[in-house]
Amino acid sequence: HVSAADAIEQIRWAHGRGLRIYGETCPQYLFLTEDDLALEAGGARCICSPPPRDQANQQLVWDGLANGAFEVLSSDHAPFRSGADGKAVGSDADLVVWHDAVDFTLTNAMLHHAVDYTPYEGMRLTAWPALTLARGEVVWQGEPGQGEVCDRVGRGQFVSAALSPMAQVPRRPGARHHWLPNG
Repeated sequence: HVSAADAIEQIRWAHGRGLRIYGETCPQYLFLTEDDLALEAGGARCICSPPPRDQANQQLVWDGLANGAFEVLSSDHAPFRSGADGKAVGSDADLVVWHDAVDFTLTNAMLHHAVDYTPYEGMRLTAWPALTLARGEVVWQGEPGQGEVCDRVGRGQFVSAALSPMAQVPRRPGARHHWLPNG
């Protein structure tokens, strides 16, 4: 989860040298700043790791999306898939179709989650997920503040995947790595 200038600079440095790395950031770094942490009415609800940064770093994250520093924008709930293109061969696509001709203020009551708050409460938005497909089936459709969850309990499934070669730490015979178990 990249949220600050130093990490973005390292990503750009690596890209400039042709290294195969992937930059990733999250929505909270686009919409929250350290100022939100100081709010008396719920700043603790904006805590994440790493924490939101100042507005200058927030702008750099937006710039990173525009200039290609980030290949991935994800939530903490985003699944990882295998395959050369990030998609498992033969699997169904997950897709969100956005309605971008709306203008509303977000409230927690509009969301479908098991939490009694959102750090985005009160934000003015101009887009809303009108339709969501998961494994080829409609699981949500609607307008801001109203809609229908079309999913059923127990529909989820565990997808086992091998560890990406990019995430594996090379081991040298006899080398000891204090951060690795048994290493």
